[in-house]
Amino acid sequence: MTPEGQSDKTASHMEVRMKQRCVTEFLHAEKIAPNNIRRLWNVYGDQTVDVSTVRWWVTRFSIGTATERHATFRTNTHSCHTMK
Repeated sequence: MTPEGQSDKTASHMEVRMKQRCVTEFLHAEKIAPNNIRRLWNVYGDQTVDVSTVRWWVTRFSIGTATERHATFRTNTHSCHTMK
C-alpha cells in the first residue's frame, strides 16, 4: 500500500471514530447508558469502537472534560459541537 493510501485509510478510520463519538455524545445527552449504545454496531460493523471506549467517552462527557485537551485522551478531544 502506498503511503498516500495508508494516509487515506487512517483518515477514514479517524472520521468513523469521530462520528461514533458524536453519536455517543448525543445518546449520552438523551440519558442512554453506555451498554445500551450497541446500535453503533448496526451502523459501523467491524469499525465499531469497543464498549470500554464508549464508557470512557461518557465519563468525560459527564464530568465536563470532553472538550479539554489532555495528553491521556485516546482520540481527538474536540466535542462534536465544537467541530467546524
